[in-house]
Amino acid sequence: MKKSKRAEVNFLPDHPEGQTDESLENERVAIVEETQKKRIDATLIRQTMEATFSLWHKEVVEVEALQRSEGWPALFYEEEICR
Repeated sequence: MKKSKRAEVNFLPDHPEGQTDESLENERVAIVEETQKKRIDATLIRQTMEATFSLWHKEVVEVEALQRSEGWPALFYEEEICR
């Protein structure tokens, strides 16, 4: 990755060590499944969202909002927005 210049931000962070696109995609699917349950485990969602930050941030930059809401429903939960 190119080193950022002064006043630039690393807007596409690297994946966590030992993680790949495939493993993070599996975590994203787990988030979607968890959000469809009647009793949502907010702690699990928060931890998984933190672990998949690099993947969903990449999609925030590259994908339209409507598609994002389908793939990352937890992004629009009050707990995620307000933290």
